[in-house]
Amino acid sequence: MDTDYIPLGSKIMIDNHVYIAEDTGSFKGQIIDIYVTDHSKFDRKYKEIFILEE
Repeated sequence: MDTDYIPLGSKIMIDNHVYIAEDTGSFKGQIIDIYVTDHSKFDRKYKEIFILEE
């Protein structure tokens, strides 16, 4: 994810699942990727995300 939008270490919520922003990869802009262990579940979706405040 692009740290101009979501700082590393931030907690984000997508579909009631909480994730932590851990790396930047090569994405720029409003694009993120979610790590999956099973690549057969790979898919591209447009989702609303929420940055959770501590």
